[in-house]
Amino acid sequence: MVELKDRPEKHNVAVDDLNIVNFYFSKDFNSAIEQNQVAQQNLEKAKIEAETAKTQADGQAKAQQILRQASSLSNEYLQFLAVQKWDGKLPSATNEVPFINIPTR
Repeated sequence: MVELKDRPEKHNVAVDDLNIVNFYFSKDFNSAIEQNQVAQQNLEKAKIEAETAKTQADGQAKAQQILRQASSLSNEYLQFLAVQKWDGKLPSATNEVPFINIPTR
């Protein structure tokens, strides 16, 4: 900036402010900027894909765990859980008593 100010002063011209308009970079420089931008976008995309894959894997693992637990439950235990949640009211549509299996023989 000093050189830009000193040169005109030799010719009695004072420079207070300078604006550069319409400047261009080389093709190589523009290409490097574009490649950098593409690399950043690819990195962000890879991060999102990795996070999505992890979330899906976590969900599948949780589903497998629930299935393993569900298959280990006995009918008796399931009936016990149902009785624990029962509010004590009999259904009004049928004459059957829930959770009690009375043999008919």
